[in-house]
Amino acid sequence: MQLLDASAFSTCLKQMFQVHIGESRVGMVLETMQMLPVQNYPGICREPFVLFFRSPLQTILPQQTYVMENEKLGVLSIQISPSRLESNGMLYHAVFN
Repeated sequence: MQLLDASAFSTCLKQMFQVHIGESRVGMVLETMQMLPVQNYPGICREPFVLFFRSPLQTILPQQTYVMENEKLGVLSIQISPSRLESNGMLYHAVFN
């Protein structure tokens, strides 16, 4: 499994990610990303960051790991958590540390 860092996702900002839900797919847009403070842990493999995805209002998914597909990155497993419901969709976050 490839360890992706923030630079890999930065090339996918504002792009669609297809979330696999059984036989269905739900589109989410990678809205933004934010770097997190680096802690000096032994064996740290990458700088920590958080991704923010937006889905349509009619789609509210529970926190869990989903298979997601992106044109540039291919097929990934990403754990997302709902953050907040906004007028233009549901916002989710995924933390990589």
